[in-house]
Amino acid sequence: VAALLTFLLMSFTGLTANLMSLGGLVIAIGMLVDASVVVVENTLTRLGSSASLPRAHIVYRAVGEVATPVVAGTTIVLIVFSPLLALEGLEGKLFTPVALTIVYAMVAALLFALTVVPLLSAMLLRPGGAATPVFVRLLQTRYEASLRRVLGRPLPMVIGVLLLLGASVAVFTQTGREFMPVMDEGDIIVQLEKYPSISLPASVQIDRQVTSALVQQVPEIQQVVARTGSDELGLDPMSLNETDIFLQLVPRSEWRAGGKAALVDAVREVLAKYPGMSHGFTQPIQMRVSEMLTGSTGDVTIKIFGDDLATLAMILDQVRSIVGEVQGSVDLQASLAESDGFLNLRLNQAIARPAGLNAETFAAFLRSQFEGEPLGVLMEGRKRIPIMLATDSQRRPGSAVSLGESSFRLPDGQLANVSALAELSEKPGPVLIEREQGSRFAALSLNVNGRDLNGFVEEAQSSLESKLALPPGYHIEFGGEFENQQRAMQRLGILILPMVLLIVAILFATFRSLALAGIILGNIPFALMG
Repeated sequence: VAALLTFLLMSFTGLTANLMSLGGLVIAIGMLVDASVVVVENTLTRLGSSASLPRAHIVYRAVGEVATPVVAGTTIVLIVFSPLLALEGLEGKLFTPVALTIVYAMVAALLFALTVVPLLSAMLLRPGGAATPVFVRLLQTRYEASLRRVLGRPLPMVIGVLLLLGASVAVFTQTGREFMPVMDEGDIIVQLEKYPSISLPASVQIDRQVTSALVQQVPEIQQVVARTGSDELGLDPMSLNETDIFLQLVPRSEWRAGGKAALVDAVREVLAKYPGMSHGFTQPIQMRVSEMLTGSTGDVTIKIFGDDLATLAMILDQVRSIVGEVQGSVDLQASLAESDGFLNLRLNQAIARPAGLNAETFAAFLRSQFEGEPLGVLMEGRKRIPIMLATDSQRRPGSAVSLGESSFRLPDGQLANVSALAELSEKPGPVLIEREQGSRFAALSLNVNGRDLNGFVEEAQSSLESKLALPPGYHIEFGGEFENQQRAMQRLGILILPMVLLIVAILFATFRSLALAGIILGNIPFALMG
């Protein structure tokens, strides 16, 4: 009944029955019967000891005796799960349905235990109708004997429990911490990033070489599917230098010894034969989740903020060298590309001005030489196809010399070469400039292998603080999954103290004693031993 009431509350609030909400209901199943068990047990006991009173009166008194602790216990459970409702980002979207479902289920179970259960108890229960099972009596006998021995000599038990608690605390401090658990999806995605100025044919040619080598040298790969650049809908924006290679693997029983880690190492050995590009490893679902969280598929993203691109590039190289020495760092990818040569044209005003030529007209001519001239749009249903008048790709200017030899008709009707109208020169410049919150930055993305995420970031931060001196106006921020973990832990840390105080207040209101409330709360640290 409580489960049905939970679905009713979910329907009223617009919460769908998805994997997370149903998971919350599964978690709450064991707690749903607690209140009803307490009410039925106390009612059955009172029916056996107060047979002379009316049945309805006995049930009413029995429920009244346990109503306060039952309500208090349920309220404490709701308070414990309430911090999940305060999470933000993807973690909030994941765990809010879980917390809401548990809250709905516990409230429904409490209402059922205080209304329907007493009615059913008055109708169906009989004094002495339930006998204690044999195994329960046996456990009670063993427990009573053990309790007497412990109460007779409490010191050994106290010392043993405290030692176990201390060992649990020591183990807890060494336990790794991560933001989201990594699920083995069975497949692998290799992400390649080549030089930003690479052409599409060259990028595709490299992809074909890499995929062919992977299939030939790694027998666990059944087939590969490579995707370069963005799709037609633009839902997954990628540059022409970026490629996702989806590796479909053979059944797990045919993998080599060492499992997926050994398989990834074998793929890394193949990719190491192709210098000049960076690579990373992820999984289909993990890639989407990471991109939604941080815009990056790496476990950790280190961002260096500053103004000068050359200085950013220099600091990025130093950060890459320092972080690369930290244990667990793999698949390092730098986002800031080195400088490349740009063809710079400076219009000769002595020739252009008398002929009526301005920079805008000249720039339009240059654009038409490489991109073509738009003539219109062809509509095919919802599809819009641009119509371009362009020179054949084989005849387009491919160098500064060929561009300089291109003829241009001046506004006065005369023909002149581009080299006569403008000064052509090559100048270095950045291939890629990224900004965040109005500030330029360079980013280093990496994965963590063989250790926990939090421990790796702490060691990386310590190494950077001791080995790297940043110029004035430059600073480093750690992003990726670590940033989300810190945000979630900070928010939970703020809510823990008010939650504990509220629980203490509820226990004190229930028992009218701080000592009893302290005894109950004393169970929390000992739960670490589990």
